[in-house]
Amino acid sequence: MDDVKKLHTVEDIARDIIATSDPEFIDHFKAGTLHRARYSHVSLYMWVRNHYGLWYDSPLTHIWRTYPETHDIRDGIDYSQDHPDAVSDAIITAVWNLLQK
Repeated sequence: MDDVKKLHTVEDIARDIIATSDPEFIDHFKAGTLHRARYSHVSLYMWVRNHYGLWYDSPLTHIWRTYPETHDIRDGIDYSQDHPDAVSDAIITAVWNLLQK
């Protein structure tokens, strides 16, 4: 997994996505609402988790991966803030917010 980028903050990853994405994608992403950005770009969530190593090597999810006793599991669903799904959502939100400025 040598092509995984290890960035240490949600904002750094959001800025990297904006800097390296196709301008057409950025325009499309920026034009919608946050709700639309979250739910019409499901494959972006998967790409973020894989590209930035959220499942296996990111400092943003280190506690979640290392200390399962810290997981916030309710009704069989992991609501932990540092779960890779939650972190990727925070990143997508940060991208959208940065593009609104």
